[in-house]
Amino acid sequence: MIEGKKQMGLVLKKASRIAWKANRPRVAIVVWAGVLLVVDIAGADIAQVNTTAQIARLTGPGAVNDTAAVGIGGTDLGIMVNHHGQTFLLFGDTFSSDTSSPGTGWRWNTMAYTTDTDPADGITFDGWITSSPSWACEIIHSGRQTPVTEIPTGAISIGDRLYVWYMSVEAWGTVGGQWTCNYGGLAYSDDDGWSFTVVDSFEFPGDGNFVMVAAATRTDPYGGEDPYVYVWGTPAGRFGGVKLARILPQDIANLAAYQYMGGLVDGRPTWTTAEADGVIIVPAPVGEMSVMYNAAARVWTMLSFDENRDAIELWQARTPWGPWFGPITVTTGRTYPGLYGSYMNPLYVGNDGQSVYFTMSRWFSYDVYLMKTDFRLVAPADFDRDGDVDLADFANFQGAFNGPNRPCNGQPSCARVDFDGDGDVDLADFGTFQSCFNGPNRPPVYQ
Repeated sequence: MIEGKKQMGLVLKKASRIAWKANRPRVAIVVWAGVLLVVDIAGADIAQVNTTAQIARLTGPGAVNDTAAVGIGGTDLGIMVNHHGQTFLLFGDTFSSDTSSPGTGWRWNTMAYTTDTDPADGITFDGWITSSPSWACEIIHSGRQTPVTEIPTGAISIGDRLYVWYMSVEAWGTVGGQWTCNYGGLAYSDDDGWSFTVVDSFEFPGDGNFVMVAAATRTDPYGGEDPYVYVWGTPAGRFGGVKLARILPQDIANLAAYQYMGGLVDGRPTWTTAEADGVIIVPAPVGEMSVMYNAAARVWTMLSFDENRDAIELWQARTPWGPWFGPITVTTGRTYPGLYGSYMNPLYVGNDGQSVYFTMSRWFSYDVYLMKTDFRLVAPADFDRDGDVDLADFANFQGAFNGPNRPCNGQPSCARVDFDGDGDVDLADFGTFQSCFNGPNRPPVYQ
């Protein structure tokens, strides 16, 4: 291993042996012991948030959409899912009045749709799912048990079917961020949201870790032919951690078919059929969340609400199971009092991954806003975040280098160094490091 690290140092001095594709590195050619290796290169890490700003009010008085025309004065959430060429936005408790307390025209949930792909000035809705021209109707009402309300928590499009997970709220707590649920349920639509069928046999336990979820299929370059839908879950309320499940698309409505990540063995995730045996992959407290792969930055990103810090935070990882590292503060209640909820959409990303739009709720106005956050991206090998990739960063890489098939086992120290997310730090990862190496006080690959 020591000799290998010496050779690695010699190769580092020959960093000119790199093939560049377009203006950003995506493939590197590494010469090691006379062998030509072609390796894929990770994109960037999100180092910090530069700015976060409100772009537009989407619902309620003064919004860019006339929600009063469909009987909506106040609502929240705005969970986004792309389906059949449209973006659907799922909202929680909805009232005719602009209030956060049960008022007139109460509906447990509503849904709008849009073909607006330019969020720079807000998101203009094409319409709402309605029961009459002037009334946005409830889309999910299970008729099971006696819930206080039923609120969407996540959604995904699979073929011609739109799936929505929802929580059946048993009671709101007396302390902010606490509530109990009967179960986490599932409904689907085969007609672009105009009618939903509740899956009566599907119930994540109300005291389990999947009452509130986010879901996605793999679009990262290391996903290959991975057929699974990945589902990140938290308990009722805002004080639990995140677990991960996976399910084949054709089995989404079959609760018994879900598999839960049970940890890492030899750097690879293991799966169990018992949710109780699943491990926490993002620590508490995690409130309402969304997860997506940022194709430009080439990292998985999670936005969530931290009730204790009154902040929306960002976590990032190279694979759906992590290791996840963070958090980075996106914005706080000091700037936007009463904030919660943060829902991203892969369509609403700009500036080569450095800008991400998301919907955010505010309790006191009880409406949904479109926000934009601008990140500072750095080369993934800039471990000390000083704007260059030099020998100080190489020392960090060298300390984690362990060769192929020698697992990191999810250690945080390896999370940033295992660029390809395969559980070890080997020559493929060195190829990424080599491609970013530029010496002290020289401009980084990503500004």
